[in-house]
Amino acid sequence: MPISSRCFLIQYTPIIVNSSQIEGCIITINDITQEYLLEQQHKTHEQIMLQHSKIASMGEMLVAITHQWRQPLSALLILIGMIKLNVQNSDHSDAVVENKIEEIIKIIHFMEQTLHSFKVFYQPNNEQKRVDLAEVLDEVVLIMKPIAQINTIELSFKYAKNLDYTVVLYPNYLKQIIINLVSNAKDALGEKSDLTQNSYIKILLDQNEQCYVIRVEDNGMGIQKEFISKLFCEMQTTKGENGTGNGLYLCKLLVENKLNGTIEIVSFANPTIFEVTLKKE
Repeated sequence: MPISSRCFLIQYTPIIVNSSQIEGCIITINDITQEYLLEQQHKTHEQIMLQHSKIASMGEMLVAITHQWRQPLSALLILIGMIKLNVQNSDHSDAVVENKIEEIIKIIHFMEQTLHSFKVFYQPNNEQKRVDLAEVLDEVVLIMKPIAQINTIELSFKYAKNLDYTVVLYPNYLKQIIINLVSNAKDALGEKSDLTQNSYIKILLDQNEQCYVIRVEDNGMGIQKEFISKLFCEMQTTKGENGTGNGLYLCKLLVENKLNGTIEIVSFANPTIFEVTLKKE
C-alpha cells in the first residue's frame, strides 16, 4: 500500500423490524491505516529474522558439508582406481566390476540428496504441503549431521516406522525450527564441563490422538534458572556475546503463527528437552 493511501474498515449492520422487513442500516467506517501498517511491518520483521537465521547457519553448514564430502570423494577415487585395475586384469569377473560401480552410484546418490536438502531449505518461497513429518525431520538430520560430527556429537532421530505422520504444514518453517533447536543444543554441548560423557542430541517423533510431538533432547549444560522466564522472548540469549537472542523467539513465532502449534521446554537439564506439538488437522 502506498504511503499516501488510506485503509478503511467498513461495517454494514441492517436494522431489522421483523423477520421479513429491514427498515434501514447502520454503516460505520473506521480508519485502520495505522493498524494495517503495523501489521505489515510485523510481517516484514518476521521475514527478516527468518532470513538472518538461515544466513547465520549457512557458513557453518558449508564448512560441515565440505568436511562430510571429503570421505565419499576419497572413496570414489579408490573405487574408480580398483575398477581400472579390474578391467586391466582379465582374471576378475564382470560381477566384481558391477559391484564397484553400484557402490559408486550409491555414494553419488547420497551426495545428490545432501545437495537437494540444502537447496530446498534455502529456497525463499514457503508453501503449505501435505508431507510426512518423518521425511522432513530426516532432511534436517541430513543437513545437521556433518555439523554434529565435526563437534563429536552423536545426532540421532527415532520414530515408529509403522505409524503415519502425514500432515499439511509449511515444511521449511518446521525445518528452521528444528535446526534452531539442534544448533542451540550443539552450542550447549560445547560448553559442557564433563567431557568424559559422550555428547548426544536426540530428535524424537511421537503422536497421540490429536497431535504430533517432536522432542529435541541433549545432555549439555542445561538452562540456568535466571533465563527460564524469558527463554522465548525477543533479544534474550543464554550465550552471552555469542548469541543474538532471537533463536528461540523465532521458533516460538514460527510454531504459533505459521504452524498453529506450541513449543515449550519440558526439562531444563539432565537432559534438556524442548517439545514442539503440532495438531493433526
